[in-house]
Amino acid sequence: MYKSLYVQMAYVIVAGIPAVLTPNFILTLSGFAPTTDIWIRVLGLLLLAVAPYYYTIAKYGSVPVAKATVWGRYFFSLSLLLLVGVGIGPLPLVGLAVSEIALAAWTDWEIRRVGQ
Repeated sequence: MYKSLYVQMAYVIVAGIPAVLTPNFILTLSGFAPTTDIWIRVLGLLLLAVAPYYYTIAKYGSVPVAKATVWGRYFFSLSLLLLVGVGIGPLPLVGLAVSEIALAAWTDWEIRRVGQ
């Protein structure tokens, strides 16, 4: 029902696997310093854990949950932009925010298209 959520699912898998297996690759790509801390791997596992949710929503079309993902992704994106704007977050986070906004807007469009 929601093609955008299949893409979102793929997106979190593609981000989650390297965060677990090669965390410093993701960190440097995002403008952060390499680390030996476990937090990036935990974040990667969380990304992988939400992938089945996106699949289920995409396949079975739960409109209220799809709407919740839109608002959650908008919140996440705006928060990233705020972190960059106040100088706490590195500039590459803008790219992440923009891609999340685009995917959330696509899901929002799909929800409105079916008249929900």
